[in-house]
Amino acid sequence: MVFGSFGLVGSNLSTEDSRYINSMSYDLFSSQDKKKYNNFLKYKAVSIGIKNRKLDLNYVTRTGQADSQAEANSYALAKCETRTGLDCILFMEGQANVLKQNLTSYLSGNLIGFIPQQVNLCRKYGFEGSSLANCAKENIEKIINDFETYVAPQQTQAPQRNYNWGALSDLGRDLSESFGGRSLQPRTKICNFKSFEGAIISGDCSQTAINSGGTTYWKLN
Repeated sequence: MVFGSFGLVGSNLSTEDSRYINSMSYDLFSSQDKKKYNNFLKYKAVSIGIKNRKLDLNYVTRTGQADSQAEANSYALAKCETRTGLDCILFMEGQANVLKQNLTSYLSGNLIGFIPQQVNLCRKYGFEGSSLANCAKENIEKIINDFETYVAPQQTQAPQRNYNWGALSDLGRDLSESFGGRSLQPRTKICNFKSFEGAIISGDCSQTAINSGGTTYWKLN
């Protein structure tokens, strides 16, 4: 489930946030980086982290070769958040610069990070306590592993992992403590389902397909 493009909703923005959004440049690519990105094949995306309500320019994720825009978006966001430990938003979707609208949506509370989205999805399907964080982690790792194994495999060496699960681990601990230290078991076994457009969501493993928002998602083996 990916939240990529949003209209500008500024009613909840502070004066400081509004000034920051209006004063910054949204062309963050150097000419060399822009050329490399334009040469990416098929569907592509760029994500960037947010720290202390400002863009963190120390790390961005550039993704190409995806089979759909939804797939490119999901991988870019998942990779960015697991490398930085920050919430990340999309900077580019294909050739469209969506940084300003996504930053506005995030700072005004209309957009959350990709990992929190997975947490909410797992909660919807009955996960509670520490198992809630584990469910979200498994979903994120599957998105990254599937992309790096099947979509854009590395040719010379195995994909290198450098996950930062600090925030998610804290969430799991806090949730567990809120239930008196009990590790609650999920009510339903969860599997990943994929639409023909490439978007991935999670759902009840007993189903072969699920429908969400008018889109059919088929269970992945």
